[in-house]
This record gives sequence, C-alpha cells and structure tokens, in this order.
Amino acid sequence: SIINVSGVSNRVTKVTVTLHGLTHPNSRDINVFLVGPKGQQIVLMSEAGGNSGAATAITNAILIFDDTAQSSLPTNGPVTSGTYKPSLFTGLNSPSFPDEPAGIRCDQLAAFKDPDANGLWRLFVVDDSTGGSGSIGAGWSLSITSEDSTSGPLVVYDNYGGNLNSGYGTDKNLEF
Repeated sequence: SIINVSGVSNRVTKVTVTLHGLTHPNSRDINVFLVGPKGQQIVLMSEAGGNSGAATAITNAILIFDDTAQSSLPTNGPVTSGTYKPSLFTGLNSPSFPDEPAGIRCDQLAAFKDPDANGLWRLFVVDDSTGGSGSIGAGWSLSITSEDSTSGPLVVYDNYGGNLNSGYGTDKNLEF
C-alpha cells in the first residue's frame, strides 16, 4: 500500500506509523515493513505476540509505532491496541517481503528523519504462515513532524482519504 507525501518543506524530526483495525487469527504470523521515499527501511512488526507457539488472535487493534514509546510489542501473549516501539524479534535482515526493494534496514523510525519526506511511502504486510488471513480494516497512516511544527505533527497522511491537510493515498482495506 502506498501513501504519497507532498508539501513537507523542512527537515523531518519525527515519524510515527499507525495501523488502524489490524485483525488476524495469529499475531505472530504478521510482518509489517515500511519503506520511505529515499529507500529507508524498517520492519515495524515481526513475530510479535503468541503464546509459546500457540496462536493468539489480534482483533481490530490500533497499533501506533513510535520510537519514543515505553515498550515494544510483547513477544508472548496478546497484542492489544497501543503505542509501541518498532518490534522485530527475528533479526534485522529477516523476514523477507515480496517485491522488497534493495536497501539497508534500520531498527528505528529515526532513520526517516530526512530533509525531504516527500514522495512514495510504501507499507508491505505479509502473513508468513498458512492457515489464516488478516486485514488492516481501516488502513494505515503516517504522522510526520518537521522542524517548523510547534504544536504537533505538521502533516498527517493516511492511505484511504489522503493527507488530512492535502494529498492522497490508496487501498483503505489491506488484506494479507
């Protein structure tokens, strides 16, 4: 899924990503990968939740990924709505994603601090097991704060109604 960002003129100081309505019968099967317009890459979620190999469902959760969150997603137990650090429990170069561009993966959203946040931001979501399917029922969004933002994010983009200030996006319901 793609969000096209435009109109950001100053250096980005913070990026957060929100998944709206994440549902799957086994949260451990979900892998979420973000690629920025300059090729920056981060796995937001991989191998999170579950219970000693047993499936743990996630239902209509709202997950916010923010470097300043207090904790990562749980490695065991249920994944619930909340704000979390990017949570990769498989190693920086795993898992792989179909149509993944070449580039260097980072472990923090700080990798997206760049003088130019304009362009295509791509979210890849993969179910790495058989026997279940999932969705992000209300899409995903980016919150971009730049140097000139004194009262919160300058630009909030989503992939189903566009930039809440300007711009556009695609694919409200993501199924995987």
